[in-house]
Amino acid sequence: MRFNVAVTWFFNRVNALQGGGKPEYPPSPARLLQAALAGTYQVGELAAVDATRKAIQYLENQKPPEIYAVEPVFGIDFQHYVHNNAVKEYDSEELNTRKLLNPTLLKGSDSQVVYAWTLPDDAPVEVLDKAFDGLFALGHGDDMAFARLVKSLPTLARHYVPARGGTDARLNVPRPGFLADLDLAYRTQERSEITSLHLQAYALEEHVSQLRAAANFELRQIESDKMFAVDESKTAIVAAWVRHATIEALKRELSPERLAIVAGHGANGPRISYLPLPTIGEYGDAMIRRVCISGPPELSNVIQLMRSVLPGKTLIDNGRNQVCTLVEARSNSVFEHYRNSGTEFETTTPAIFPHHLTKNGRLDPRRIRRAAKWFVEAGLPEPVGLSVHVQRERFRAPAYVQHLPQYRLRVRFGSEVAGPVTVGLGRFFGLGTFANRAGIRTTGRLAENDGSREHGNTEESVASQTVAFAL
Repeated sequence: MRFNVAVTWFFNRVNALQGGGKPEYPPSPARLLQAALAGTYQVGELAAVDATRKAIQYLENQKPPEIYAVEPVFGIDFQHYVHNNAVKEYDSEELNTRKLLNPTLLKGSDSQVVYAWTLPDDAPVEVLDKAFDGLFALGHGDDMAFARLVKSLPTLARHYVPARGGTDARLNVPRPGFLADLDLAYRTQERSEITSLHLQAYALEEHVSQLRAAANFELRQIESDKMFAVDESKTAIVAAWVRHATIEALKRELSPERLAIVAGHGANGPRISYLPLPTIGEYGDAMIRRVCISGPPELSNVIQLMRSVLPGKTLIDNGRNQVCTLVEARSNSVFEHYRNSGTEFETTTPAIFPHHLTKNGRLDPRRIRRAAKWFVEAGLPEPVGLSVHVQRERFRAPAYVQHLPQYRLRVRFGSEVAGPVTVGLGRFFGLGTFANRAGIRTTGRLAENDGSREHGNTEESVASQTVAFAL
């Protein structure tokens, strides 16, 4: 059965925030249950309190809900000073406390966010039906709202689906013990007591088909716990190390047909991508310290198996020398640049195409427009804008593609696309890997539309090497 809780804000505004002051949208299921409990206690009816507590205890043992929501308009964070009423002796105008606000405005005026649980047929309906009657605010205390149950789902702009690897929202959902944690946090006045939570990844429905199952790993030195770094030009070599280690680790775990997919044999059918990721971002040095192994949804069970068996495996080069150790990633700080959704992406490793995009020594716009088909063949939408730059210093690649041209690309899509984004003949071994431009705006690798590229303090014309235009 479906259990749908629709929330409407009186002033079309919600101030739910995540760590660091970022807007939390839609408000998390855990936040909804906390608000329902707080509101019921304000009402003060023992029967209502008992019903809400039983409902929370039941829902904390269920799978995360799908969420339907209106389009948000995100605001700008600012500091607000209010009475410090948490401690009575500080509750005065002279001792105000600072509060960070970052309101999100909501379009529409009815059923702005709907939480849709799928429950067993024997769910305690009589308890659940009364659980949200007392809710009067969701977000901050002045984000006045009310909740009601709806049988049919309204047509709303956004449909968030719980999905491993989803990047459109990461929301706290309750786990068994959540209600007990709320009781303890109330007694101690310590929010840190609320630990029975799971940070659930959500994807918009239109992005689910683009999601690729992925396993994230770090390269560590064999004799220590320090990160092991490899120059980005050796991307394909690192991919070969990881691919070989994966084949060896899964020989006894998979059927010959599945193992052939892991090895990349066969022209047709699903493929696994081994993606060494250069370090980018504010402190990036373009060295490879991390690897993402990804595959289409039908290979998610294989990717899950890799997460279990690959940590601790030693990578070996062609000379049978031990190089480094593969360990499970401890941080998402670099991976997020490659996996987050966005509309603009840029290659961190050059893409390999089977034909030249140049004519008479210059990039040819007509050929570049035709190159857009490579994105479609990689399972991506056709881009609306593309910038191409000839790669001068060639990256190492397998012999059968080493002679083919390599290009740096910047691409713009008409709607958000979930990473990792890879394109070209080298997309299964790390060449042609894109990162979300939000994380690499300072790299300056590609020319802007004025057809120039910076070199130190001088500027060199690259009209023959770079073309940027709308498709």
